[in-house]
Amino acid sequence: MNKEDKKAQIIDISWELLQKEGIDGFSMRKLSAASNTTISSLYHYYKNKESIFQAMIGKALSEVDFPINANDVDDKLKQYAYSILSTLKKYPNLEWLLLIYPPTEINYTKLLDNLLMIVDGLDIKREQKFYFVNVFINFILTFQIDRQLQLDDQAKQNQLNKSNWSNSIAPYLNYYYQNNIFEKLGEEELFDFGIALLINGLKTK
Repeated sequence: MNKEDKKAQIIDISWELLQKEGIDGFSMRKLSAASNTTISSLYHYYKNKESIFQAMIGKALSEVDFPINANDVDDKLKQYAYSILSTLKKYPNLEWLLLIYPPTEINYTKLLDNLLMIVDGLDIKREQKFYFVNVFINFILTFQIDRQLQLDDQAKQNQLNKSNWSNSIAPYLNYYYQNNIFEKLGEEELFDFGIALLINGLKTK
């Protein structure tokens, strides 16, 4: 196996390890064991855990499709949002990597640059365009976190056990909690609503 194939294999195994251990539990030692690679060889391919995470981000985001056939800004943003969400669903814990690590990996910077290009023609200030792109990305990432929590029965149970809102202190929160509204946060109907809300906000300067 040549060097590039071995590096690609390590990244594939890294996704499996990340899903199992999470970011905090991920280590070079565990990756060495999982990939049947000596520690010294692993450091030959990747200098540290962060460089592996950057390579993982790069591989995942290379699969995000730019909406070349969309007709206008609204359609481009919607299609791009769904392409990003689809990639997040495919790669477990990618949303956490993108939230924690700055956009230094080339495919991450290209994604942000593409979003800035989509909104560039809008009649709003540049700082507003930049802020919108940040809010847009953060919404997609946090939506995936909410979605994953709903898929994780244990996480859902922990959420239920931690709630101590009373009707006298927080009647509205209590109503939403008692009627299982929190459990709907990861549904795609609300993803549609959130994306539409953000896009409509661009039109109300």
